[in-house]
Amino acid sequence: MLTDIENIAKLILMSVIKVLFVFMCFSFITVVSLTRPLISIELSANMEELINIADYTEAKSVLKVKKKILTAVDDLGKEKVTFLKEVNRIAKELGVDPSLLLIKFYIESKIKPWERNKQSGASGIFQLMPANMPKGMTAKQFRTLTATEQLKHYEVYILPLKKYLRNKDGKIEIENLYVGNLCPAALVEGRETLYSAPSQAYLQNKGLDCNRDGKITRKDLRKVINSYIEK
Repeated sequence: MLTDIENIAKLILMSVIKVLFVFMCFSFITVVSLTRPLISIELSANMEELINIADYTEAKSVLKVKKKILTAVDDLGKEKVTFLKEVNRIAKELGVDPSLLLIKFYIESKIKPWERNKQSGASGIFQLMPANMPKGMTAKQFRTLTATEQLKHYEVYILPLKKYLRNKDGKIEIENLYVGNLCPAALVEGRETLYSAPSQAYLQNKGLDCNRDGKITRKDLRKVINSYIEK
């Protein structure tokens, strides 16, 4: 009888120990999760974590591309600290989350300042068209600039469009940043269609015509953006 009681006691003791062990593990994980610093671009140029610090519909998507973006930024080497500080500064000037700018640059060029679109000739991290190059500079010369140096030209290019970047809800979305870069007139005029065939602009960017209907529309751009973000 005593043996049975001892066995039952041992079972109860083991169950209590298991419960305590699980509870301690859960508590540890919770404490680490709550106390681990969430480092944004504004707080750390090392960007150990990329978080969306504002209420944007892209919040979940930002996390899905985080690793790819971090890898691309790391590839900048010693320049990444200066680059991220400049991204953060421009983002503040625009009133947009810096994460969205990085996503945009990643989609357009994988954040490679030497990147060139063979069809359109667009160059650099934000794919500046040849006709819009800084005065006295060729596209080839532009591609020799560092990513940080190219950002200064992006600022000059995008700031005049600042008031057109917000949607009806007052938020700046990555789609509008993309349109502002690809076809400023469409952004200013609020057009759904950016370019149509057989215009040169359409032919240079026809890879963005997802449904092959002879038009490059905002809907096409949303598909392109999602194809990167949702992977």
